[in-house]
Amino acid sequence: MLNRLPETNRITWQTESNNVSTEQFNIKPINVRQTRSLLNNIPCDKATGSDDLPVFMLKKFATILAPTVTQLFNYSTRQAKFPDIWKKAFVCPVYKKKGSKSAVENYRPISVLPTLGRQLEKIVAQQLQSYCDQNNVTPTQQFGFRKYSNCELALLAVTDHWLGENSNGKFVGTLLVDLSKAFDSVEHDLLMRELRNIGCDHSSLEWFASYLTGRQQSVKVSNEVSTWKEVSRGVPQGSCISPSCSTSS
Repeated sequence: MLNRLPETNRITWQTESNNVSTEQFNIKPINVRQTRSLLNNIPCDKATGSDDLPVFMLKKFATILAPTVTQLFNYSTRQAKFPDIWKKAFVCPVYKKKGSKSAVENYRPISVLPTLGRQLEKIVAQQLQSYCDQNNVTPTQQFGFRKYSNCELALLAVTDHWLGENSNGKFVGTLLVDLSKAFDSVEHDLLMRELRNIGCDHSSLEWFASYLTGRQQSVKVSNEVSTWKEVSRGVPQGSCISPSCSTSS
C-alpha cells in the first residue's frame, strides 16, 4: 500500500494572504496505543468500504494490527500523501423521509469510505478541531459541528439576542439561508487557501491537498455498483474530516 501513495497533487493553494494565523497547525504522529483504541472502538455496524476490509477483523486483531497500522498512518502524514486506495467511496443514496421516493433530490448521498482511511481522517479531524478550539479559529456564532454545541443552544442564543434588542426598542428581522449541497459544493482551491489562512503549515497543507486530489466515487444500490468517476470538488458526506473542511471554506 505504501507504494500506492500518490506522488503529486494538482490543487493550488500557495496564494499570498495577509490573514495567516501566527499559530501553526501540523499533523502530529500517533502511537500504537492510540491506534489500538481506534480499531477497538470502530462501531460493528459500519459498512465495508471499497477495500472490502471487514470491521470485525480489525477489531478482533486490533492488538496485532496496531503497530503496522500506526506505521502506515504516520508514514502518510509524514510524507504528506494520502493512499489512493482510501480515496474511493461508495455513495449510497439515503431517503430523506420527505417527498417522492422517485425524485433524486429527496435522497442524501452518504459516502461509505474504506475503514482504515476513515480512521486516519478521524485522527486528523480531531487534531484540527483541537487546534481550532485552542486558537479561537471557529467563531462563537457557529453552532454546527462543534463539541458541546447543538441546535437548541443556537436557538437559545438567537432568541436571547432578539429579546434583548426588542427590550431596547429595536426592530428585529431575520434572514434564513439554507445552503444546498454544502458538502458537494466545496471548492478545493478555496478550501486550501482557507486552511492556509487559519495556520496550517506546509506539510499539513500538502497532506490535505493529497487527500482531496484524485478522489473517486461509485454509486452503490443493493448489489448494483456504477462505474468509478473522479470527483473534482466537494468533500465526502460521511467522512470524519468533511465537517471541519466544509465549515473552514
